[in-house]
Amino acid sequence: GWVVEIDPYEPASTPVKRTALGRFRHEGATFGYSPSGRVVFYSGDDARFEYVYKYVSDGAYDPNMRGMSQGLLDNGVLYVAQFNDDGSGVWLPLMYGEGPLTEENGFTSQGDVMIKTRLAADVLGATKMDRPEDIQQNPVNHKAYIALTNNTARTEDDVDAANPRANNRAGHIIELTEDGDDAAATMFTWDIFILCGLPDDPSTYFAGYPKDSVSPIGAPDNVNFDAAGNLWISTDGQPSAIGFADALHCVPTAGSQRGNLQQFFSVVAGSECASFDFTHSYHNLLIAVQH
Repeated sequence: GWVVEIDPYEPASTPVKRTALGRFRHEGATFGYSPSGRVVFYSGDDARFEYVYKYVSDGAYDPNMRGMSQGLLDNGVLYVAQFNDDGSGVWLPLMYGEGPLTEENGFTSQGDVMIKTRLAADVLGATKMDRPEDIQQNPVNHKAYIALTNNTARTEDDVDAANPRANNRAGHIIELTEDGDDAAATMFTWDIFILCGLPDDPSTYFAGYPKDSVSPIGAPDNVNFDAAGNLWISTDGQPSAIGFADALHCVPTAGSQRGNLQQFFSVVAGSECASFDFTHSYHNLLIAVQH
């Protein structure tokens, strides 16, 4: 799949397929903040053993021009994430002619790299993740949070620091800190924020918060933040993961309550808590209940 951009303020305008953001199973395209003014979009590839990506525009956003007229999603670099076991990380550029992305390895142009994004990420040695879905940057602490829904196909031989559990039925959440809190940076550090599941499961972890006080959670799907920077998480697959209906959860990301995850809302049994958003005032919360 591709990312398509539309302009809701110009109903007669033509939607544009943004091939520079790569071809894979995009789970959203969420905006990241850069002091440079460059446009950054994070995307996860929603499949087992696939990758975390971000796109960084070459140019900076001009608030005096219409967004789609600036070409910011035409000219830029798509990166794929490599999570090192020591908690560091690097964004690897998917650029034709750089490193192994050459004709000798089956890539004939930059367009070819974008069409074969997954294969290009394989060749670069990016980190294979447990179904990376939504990735969003917290507007308060500027860290990015990655929802990794699950991966029951991961074996003991496949585990690594960023995906530490075999048969990862319940999924986990990674907290990523860009260098200088700049979403356009090429280096980052990372940590496990939550290892989802039942609190009495020895493999679960809630950012160090006492587990006898938290709610169970499984199969994190989409994330968002409130005005205080608390992380909100909706689930897709919680019934099969931990035996509870899908739900919406909230967890502080800082202070003494960091990691104190609590369920806020449950959707009808058999449905998915697909996505959600706050109004600008944060007085209202809209939840999409799917199927």
